[in-house]
Amino acid sequence: MLSYGQAMRSGERDWWEKTMQKEIRRLEANDVWKI
Repeated sequence: MLSYGQAMRSGERDWWEKTMQKEIRRLEANDVWKI
C-alpha cells in the first residue's frame, strides 16, 4: 500500500483515503478499536 506521502505526490490521495476509510470500518466492525 502507498504511504500517505506517496499517495499525495502521485495524486492518489482520494484513492488512499477511501482505502483507509474502508480498512478503518472493517477494523471497527471487528471491535478492534473498542477498549
